[in-house]
Amino acid sequence: MLTNKPNEIALEELIKLSGRYLSYQEFVELIPSSLSDQINSNIYYTICEGNNRGKTIRKLKKEFDRADKEFKSRRQRIINMLSFEFEENE
Repeated sequence: MLTNKPNEIALEELIKLSGRYLSYQEFVELIPSSLSDQINSNIYYTICEGNNRGKTIRKLKKEFDRADKEFKSRRQRIINMLSFEFEENE
């Protein structure tokens, strides 16, 4: 997106990483104004290649939901095992 100068390549990598966790507005508030004048939202999101904050949030939420469901399932199995074990022994 930018040229192939080493500093611009590093900046592109920084934008890719930032794009996963920060909106464009948050990003420009954290960088020097000299850079924010050069990087508009189209450039920012093009460099991010679709790996943006919203996508990261959705992915983490899905992972949490799966982990939460798995935890509840395993917890219920333990409760059932304990219930069965102690009912038999009474």
